[in-house]
Amino acid sequence: MVPTTAKLIITDFMYYPQADVRAGYTIDVVESTSAGDFMLLQLRVNSTSETQAHFHTGFVIAPGSKVTVLSSAAGQSGSRVSLTMNGYLAPNTITATEPGPVLFDVTHPD
Repeated sequence: MVPTTAKLIITDFMYYPQADVRAGYTIDVVESTSAGDFMLLQLRVNSTSETQAHFHTGFVIAPGSKVTVLSSAAGQSGSRVSLTMNGYLAPNTITATEPGPVLFDVTHPD
């Protein structure tokens, strides 16, 4: 669970199929909040897939939320994949010394 004083910035997902995958299935990576689950990434895996995949992201996970991985795999014995996630925690507040990004600046003539 992401601490309530921070947000989680996910920078990368890495998917590594193992040689023993026996059936096709779907992997869902979701942000779980009190309001429900929100899809971040969905991977469809073929039983013959041997390609590693690396996804660069900028997903921001809200304070108090969780990242959950779900699968449609039927649980065949010995079928394995690896899914790793990299990221960092950032403060959830912006102070006067950390103004944050400026998305646009509109100046009105007086």
